[in-house]
Amino acid sequence: MVALPSKRVLVALDDTQTPGAVFDGAREFAARYRARLVFLHVVVPEDGLTLPGRELGPELAGLVRHAQRELRGLADQVPAENVDSTVVDVGEPWRVICRLATELGVDMVLLGSHRATALEKVFGTTATRVVAHCDRTVVVLRETPAAPDPA
Repeated sequence: MVALPSKRVLVALDDTQTPGAVFDGAREFAARYRARLVFLHVVVPEDGLTLPGRELGPELAGLVRHAQRELRGLADQVPAENVDSTVVDVGEPWRVICRLATELGVDMVLLGSHRATALEKVFGTTATRVVAHCDRTVVVLRETPAAPDPA
């Protein structure tokens, strides 16, 4: 029997949601399909400026280091054969996700979605923009709503 090459999946984790649903979904997907996961966290500067070549100030560099530690901690919870790498980048999340999906040559992007704020309803959420602009298959996971209390 010939072993099929494993798929590489870019897993975008952010601060706007608990990584639970996306992380758990990615871990389950990797186990089921023998996929290799590339965990990504995008740090967004407070001033929103994400110009190419921008130097990281001390505060932003600290956020990047913190994100790298957090991402490695999550990756350590996944069997080593299912972890490709961890990546922390700075910029506008949807643009970074789309760019890295292409640059890294992943087969699929996995990310989460949350309820849109009023501003996001006008301009679009990260998930909406990734689906619209990414040249890879995109899977959007949502948190499962809590079951209503029967009492």
